[in-house]
Amino acid sequence: MEYIPHFCSCMIEYMGIFNFFKYTATERLILNQYTQMLSSTFDMSKSEANSLAEEMLVNSISKAKKDNTYQLPPSILGEMILDDYESGDIIGFLVKYVRKTLPEKRKDGVKDEDILWWWNLDEISRRMVMELDWLLKSSNYSLEIKNNGLSEKEAILRTKKYNPTYGDPGELPHLKGDNRPLPWELRDRINIFLEKILKSDPQKYKKRIESAPSFNSFLREEIRKGNI
Repeated sequence: MEYIPHFCSCMIEYMGIFNFFKYTATERLILNQYTQMLSSTFDMSKSEANSLAEEMLVNSISKAKKDNTYQLPPSILGEMILDDYESGDIIGFLVKYVRKTLPEKRKDGVKDEDILWWWNLDEISRRMVMELDWLLKSSNYSLEIKNNGLSEKEAILRTKKYNPTYGDPGELPHLKGDNRPLPWELRDRINIFLEKILKSDPQKYKKRIESAPSFNSFLREEIRKGNI
């Protein structure tokens, strides 16, 4: 009997190693990066952060496989979209779809470099960014209810007030005008801008954000001014 605890701990360790190696090298790197990031951002233990990061990774892989995009080529999809690439496979279909959305996205300030940044990420990295975005907003939503006593409807409105909403043109059709989802391609530039204003004059921008109909409305105004 004295060997059972040791046996169990060895099996748990073995299963952890087995699960780790079921992912590709890129996926293992992503898992490690998100584990570190979640651990510091949400003040989680390493094991809690790893479990959450792995859940996000599994969701990302599952969605990519469901959409037949798991095998998309990394690092060159952006060039394919901007060039004259044509094919009858899933890559060609996606490239054609994204091209159709570009006129509307360019009205929101999307540039070629934004397209390259977003679409040259590998598929799972893009999916993980979306998973993280959902996680952050869900966390804020829950905190608004728990800490501030808001109703579900009030928490949704406040979350939109202080968080960007991303998506493709036509997504979330109930959001109109400047409240519409912003293109995912802008996310990196927006993050750089937000980091900058937090370091410069956060109180000044806080007043402007509070007076805007939504966070997206505030960001679109900054895009039009050339600040993003």
